[in-house]
This record gives sequence, structure tokens and C-alpha cells, in this order.
Amino acid sequence: KKISVEEEISLTEQIRQKLLKINGIGEFSANNILQTLGIYDTIPSDSETARHLRDHHQYKSKNPKDIATQAQTVYSPYAPYQFLVYWFTLYDYEKRFNEALPYESILVALKSP
Repeated sequence: KKISVEEEISLTEQIRQKLLKINGIGEFSANNILQTLGIYDTIPSDSETARHLRDHHQYKSKNPKDIATQAQTVYSPYAPYQFLVYWFTLYDYEKRFNEALPYESILVALKSP
């Protein structure tokens, strides 16, 4: 049975609320766990998200709640795949503004004989 968008949003929120009840899991962790479940409509926000929003979208707030809200607003047109678009945007941004990225160095090292 195919579920409606409203039912999907409700189910996602139910899962998030159950995760948040687990001691030690906050918003960032809950949103990351949702990614592993294939739910991509939330963006785990941290200092990297703040830097990306500041540098790429000229957003200045340092308040974590504002950053999370702004990230959701910026990427809401891509629902229900906000996180995936954010991630690829972030990766492209990093490639353009950094000469050598640590994870690319690791990939090169792994391919070397």
C-alpha cells in the first residue's frame, strides 16, 4: 500500500520522537540515524552546516536551532531528498574551495599499490 506524504511525514516524526527518547540521542544523532533508514528529509546540523550556510548562502546566525531551520528552508524544495541534495552540494563546495581534501587523500592512498 502506498502511503500519502502526510502519513510519511507523520511516520518519520514518530520514529524521530522514539529515537529522541533514547538516552544520549539528540537531534543530530536522530537525524543521522534517519539517514541510515533511508529517510532523507532532514539535515543533521552542526558547525559544518553553519559554515556551509555562511559561506554558500550568506547566512550569519550561530544559533544551532536557527541553523537547523535555515538548512531545512534552503533545501525544502528538494523534499523528500533534502539531505542528499545538501550532501552533494557540500561535497561540490568542498571540492571547489579546498585543494586537497582528507578523504580524497585516503581514497588515493587506498588505490595505490
